[in-house]
Amino acid sequence: MSANSSCAAENTEKTMSHWPQLTCTCQVLGVKLLGASVYEVRLALPELGEELGFHAGQYLELVLEDGKAVPYSIASAPKKDEIELHILNQEGGLSEKVLELFNSQPAVQVRMAMGECILYPDHLDAREELLFVAAATGFGQMKAMIEHALDEGVKNPIHLYWGVRAQEQFYLKYLAESWANEHPQVHFVPVVSEELENWEGRSGFVHTAVIEDFDSLDNVRAYVCGSPQMVYAVEDAFLEHGLKEGRIFSDVFAYAPRSA
Repeated sequence: MSANSSCAAENTEKTMSHWPQLTCTCQVLGVKLLGASVYEVRLALPELGEELGFHAGQYLELVLEDGKAVPYSIASAPKKDEIELHILNQEGGLSEKVLELFNSQPAVQVRMAMGECILYPDHLDAREELLFVAAATGFGQMKAMIEHALDEGVKNPIHLYWGVRAQEQFYLKYLAESWANEHPQVHFVPVVSEELENWEGRSGFVHTAVIEDFDSLDNVRAYVCGSPQMVYAVEDAFLEHGLKEGRIFSDVFAYAPRSA
């Protein structure tokens, strides 16, 4: 979630064991600007043994002083001793107060981990292609899953489509490009929808670029992170283009289900 992004996970994956949800204190390791008003926040994971952990694709909740909980996708792969978050600073909004908290306090309270939009490398069919579709800071959730897949030696084709309004909003474009340059199975397609001046790449809606590139999505497992409107538009377009039922995953399906 960036306060992003659940997933309509398959039954086999819903039975996977999860760590219990815990509220814990995490040391703030650093806050830095990545670009386009997006900040990287690094938190140290407390040493609670096997009681604390997360799966690639999950999110945590930052617990504020008034008890309000704010969700953020975990942008780093598991099996590390720290957590990375990507936070878009919107002036006058809650994110501004959240960043002030991270900058002023040595430690914060978080609740983790939540969400069923999870990549389980051990449950992948070697023949299927992995498709990651992100809007704006939804890239953070995709980053966690792609890095986990690469860490685990996944050889399935990996396609990342990242859509923004203006090219300046690709705050970690060099990282996505490095995955594609260093790993032959990774393909990165940046897409700009509005401000196209001096942009020579793909343009329009990010899911339209996917449809243009795939004859069919019948062999694809898709992960999507963005607004509810964006996610449901992607789901409809992908199902019409051959994606099988139950093969699209997004946190939106849990926190903003379609009206009956």
